[in-house]
Amino acid sequence: VGWRVIFGLYTVVSIVPVVFLSGIADLDPKRRGYGAVVRSASEGELAVAINNEGAGDARRRRAGCLTDNKATASLNLLLSDPKMKYLVPMPFLFGLSSAFSTSVINGEVVEDVLKDDTSAFVGLLSAVTSLVAAATSFAFGWLESRHESVHLGKGLAMSIGGLCYFSVAVQFLSYPAGSDWSLPGLVIIYTLLGISRATYEGTLRSVTADMYPDDGEGAFGNIILFGGSASTLGYVLSVTDVL
Repeated sequence: VGWRVIFGLYTVVSIVPVVFLSGIADLDPKRRGYGAVVRSASEGELAVAINNEGAGDARRRRAGCLTDNKATASLNLLLSDPKMKYLVPMPFLFGLSSAFSTSVINGEVVEDVLKDDTSAFVGLLSAVTSLVAAATSFAFGWLESRHESVHLGKGLAMSIGGLCYFSVAVQFLSYPAGSDWSLPGLVIIYTLLGISRATYEGTLRSVTADMYPDDGEGAFGNIILFGGSASTLGYVLSVTDVL
């Protein structure tokens, strides 16, 4: 397959979602007086909706995270909410792991271990990570639905993801030389990365939405901020040969 075909496919894939989004009449009806929601609701339901929205705004004001202050919503929530500082290490870990897997594992380890000068195995092993992430997301969803307790449901899923990150780091610390690795060992590494990815993409975001139903902008802003900062740091360290 030539590069023109690949990038042509990417172009089509990037255009199609935009075309479908044009079919949505109102992406945010609440910002324009509830739009179609108001027209389809009874007066009593509308009154309840307005009261709930007002209560949510009041809570966001107390947290300093109103949408009018998007630029500082993440920082305000991080400083004002005692729980947020316990959530941000996970996206930071994911960001650092993403940079490590892309620049070091894909860029150096696979080539050294499998003598893969053309990077043919990189795509196959990356597909393993994506496949495992998808399957694990379903497994975590089942686990979370079976247990109402936070510790047995989402808490356990978060712990599993953290242990997978830890396992990857320990293996590279124990066997830093490429000659000590083999294809089965690399498959295990990419499998662990897939489980960790499912924890970040699914469970962590679900926990964040549950904990901050009225402060979503600040909460998810912190996830993006710390994840992106960690990725930047990881790539800088790899370029400077620290990793």
